[in-house]
Amino acid sequence: MLCCIVLLCVMGSYMAYKMENTVLSAFMLILTFCIGIRFLIKPDTTKKQAESNAIYWNWKRVAVLLFFGLTIGFGTGFVGSGGGMMMLVVFTAFLGYERKSAVGTSTFIMTLTALIGFMSHVWMHPAIILQKWDILLICIFMTTISSLFAAQFANRVSNRMVGLATSSILTALSIILLPLYFYTAR
Repeated sequence: MLCCIVLLCVMGSYMAYKMENTVLSAFMLILTFCIGIRFLIKPDTTKKQAESNAIYWNWKRVAVLLFFGLTIGFGTGFVGSGGGMMMLVVFTAFLGYERKSAVGTSTFIMTLTALIGFMSHVWMHPAIILQKWDILLICIFMTTISSLFAAQFANRVSNRMVGLATSSILTALSIILLPLYFYTAR
């Protein structure tokens, strides 16, 4: 899955370079809202954990991994994100991972895809770094601090609480940003 994501990330970056910014922003905000609602409806995936304990490789599992790897890879390059939220849904809903394992796995893959997506966007438009370097540094610092805090939190609470916290944050974030986006887009 990692290889598929990385390969299509660069292609998605090129397609995004050719698209209009309003399409990308609206798509990402609506996707965030849908993922938040999905985890509010079903915050705990421990029922599927028993099925996924045995590692098995059959054609269905490989097909799911390839399809979603290619889809997420293109999406991460297109939107310019790491794809962690999309991978989280795939790992929990389709592959039956426990929430904490899914978060850890998606975070590992997301680190690589975000780096490759960032480098692809900068390669196509180098002025991004020069124009927004102060915002970039703030984002790097805040993301690092937030991820350390979130990892400590996730290790101390139950799977259900991790699911509820994830869904609450994603839903609240999208509810706040969607009206602001459409208000400023006019």
